[in-house]
Amino acid sequence: MGCKSHYPTAQERQGLVSWESSWTGDPRDGNLRLICQHDRNQWKRQSQHHRRSIAETTMGRFKGTFGGTVCSRRFENQVSELRVQCVVLNRMIHIAKPVTVWVDD
Repeated sequence: MGCKSHYPTAQERQGLVSWESSWTGDPRDGNLRLICQHDRNQWKRQSQHHRRSIAETTMGRFKGTFGGTVCSRRFENQVSELRVQCVVLNRMIHIAKPVTVWVDD
């Protein structure tokens, strides 16, 4: 993960207000302030929200396809099992990906 500091990047719903709390350093309130000061799309770019969304989609697809558990007991075998599952998932995505062709009007 490197030296980056980590803050919550969950997208806030429309119409939220800050929490009335004595602790003003709440990360959720910071996100709300940034969204109000700038723009939701700009906040998404600054916080790299799209990367988090892509990661969640990928893990949801992985768990939906293979389940949330591994069958192997030994760690080395678990690593091998997960690598094989990743290769299979990538192949499935590659096979099912539609071919996009530009059509002139």
